[in-house]
Amino acid sequence: MKKWDPVPAMDFSTLSPNDFDNVSMDHRRNANARESMPYFLQNFSRVANCVIEEGPQRGYMDANIWRVVSSNQPYNARVMESHLCLAFFYCTKEKWNPYYGMEAVKVRLEAMLEYLLSLQLPDGTYPEYGVARGNLPATAFSTKFMGETLRLLNQKDGPEFDIGLLKRMAEANRKAIYVTLTDKALIHHGWSYSNQFTNVWAGGLAHIAMYPDAEIEELLLRSMKDETYGKLQSEAGFYYEDDQPDWGYTLNTHNSNDRYAWFYAKGTPFEQALTEHTSLYYDWLSYNCLIEPDGSGFMFNRAIESRQRLPFVTNIETELAEKVKTARAFTMNDEELAAAAEERRKAWVDKWPNYSTTDLDRGSGFSPYSFLFESVPKWNPTKEEKDEQVKQLPYIKSRSFIHQRMDYRTQLVNLYVRRSSYYCTFNSGVSRMKQQRFGLGFLWDDAAGMLVQSQSGSDLAVWGFSLNGELYEKSLGIQAVHYKLGGRRTSPVIGCANWDDKPLTVAYIERDGHREICFEDDCIVVNNQFKGEVEEHIPLMILPDDRLSWGAGVFSLRRGNRVMTVKFGDNCSARMDMLGKIARYQIAVITFGSGDGVRYEVRVCGEILHPN
Repeated sequence: MKKWDPVPAMDFSTLSPNDFDNVSMDHRRNANARESMPYFLQNFSRVANCVIEEGPQRGYMDANIWRVVSSNQPYNARVMESHLCLAFFYCTKEKWNPYYGMEAVKVRLEAMLEYLLSLQLPDGTYPEYGVARGNLPATAFSTKFMGETLRLLNQKDGPEFDIGLLKRMAEANRKAIYVTLTDKALIHHGWSYSNQFTNVWAGGLAHIAMYPDAEIEELLLRSMKDETYGKLQSEAGFYYEDDQPDWGYTLNTHNSNDRYAWFYAKGTPFEQALTEHTSLYYDWLSYNCLIEPDGSGFMFNRAIESRQRLPFVTNIETELAEKVKTARAFTMNDEELAAAAEERRKAWVDKWPNYSTTDLDRGSGFSPYSFLFESVPKWNPTKEEKDEQVKQLPYIKSRSFIHQRMDYRTQLVNLYVRRSSYYCTFNSGVSRMKQQRFGLGFLWDDAAGMLVQSQSGSDLAVWGFSLNGELYEKSLGIQAVHYKLGGRRTSPVIGCANWDDKPLTVAYIERDGHREICFEDDCIVVNNQFKGEVEEHIPLMILPDDRLSWGAGVFSLRRGNRVMTVKFGDNCSARMDMLGKIARYQIAVITFGSGDGVRYEVRVCGEILHPN
């Protein structure tokens, strides 16, 4: 067998930055494309030449360019998702792309795809964590990336490709789609890990667009209609990740699934199903994702996140914002998009034509996601359309409400309290997730922004208390939390509900004590009467220009013309611990307590400015 010619290194001598004007990732329309096209071109030959040429692993991508180092094993089909990277350059006819139709790229791409097909098990699944151990993520993800590779290779007047291999790819992809949509074990696993399962919506819709298939179409439509509410998606609005909400997986992986699916669903019978569950999610997001007053991004009710760690995002890009109006509040408008594109373009033009090769081995230095959305028509709102939806965010539209959400599966309860001088949340639940924290979750002000944010995975940076050295809010079961509205006991209900806007008290009731949180119109009052050594923690979010001051039993934070005060009494010992940074904030935890119980109040108001 003839040895492969090496894929040559990129030569930029005949190009200029102006030759890349039509590249969407260069204009930052693909939120997953962290690098510019010249970066990928400069590194492409190094990546492509890592495909093994001979032996039993012929076609394996032997480079740590996608997935973490420990996952880069020859049996792992997820490593092979990088076939899309080679397919993109082989099939994209542009002046800046010398790899279009190149034989050296073609033989490696064919070998990669042959190797991937060899990993597929008889039932249609692909392995990830061991030889011949098929699972949901490897199988469902394969359909999404294979869908785009098949689209590229099926382009009219595209470069030559092995027709027999193309047919076998389509057959293997259908088999993977079918098993994902019909195997009860895979489906039930997906109910707990929605980001993994919904890949098949994206991959399945791409597949039937190229290969019409009534059976697959019916299975997909049934899945999108019947497998969502209460199964993949909680009645509270969030998508399940290990049976709990998670910002990172939902806003990255699941969002990518929906965006790619929308390309094929728009204007078809699938459109309504996709927009309905997306609308419910963005309604959930509108209570939990808090806008920064300077427009720099959004902070989360992050303490309840189950798997990843995501305290802040600058924006959330989705083409579904065309139909799901609430999503427009979180995405870039067309003016912001143009400004971001110009800034990004300047950054890579300044490097021209020398780009880093040191980041390739970081596990995602050449991600297939960087090429997934090149074919997807983009949609962003106008400034007026975005501004209107920001005004409709519940905590901005109204200055007084009590709203609750409750999940049936895990009894997670999220209570949102808006008062004239603050917006906050109270979360309760019992979880096996080590990083989730409950209790008071955040304190936000429309002029000051985030003032307090409980952090996931911390035993100190949590708005709660330690009893004899143990953080109480690691678990806060629904049975231990009592709610009183207007002096009368009330209980949360499954799904979403608005409570009467009356005085609200939340209490933890245990044999060894009790704790009451009263949400007054102008302050939050906490009265802790647990027996033992009690220490209260409040994780403040500090900006560089904030002014902090201590007095006898009083702490204050001044930001612009807003002041947050914490009055805890001079019988308490107190300290401050400076922790890490989040976006523009420094986390500073104030801790105070005594052995005789603690009562304190938190108040946010306008600063009284004196002439002197």
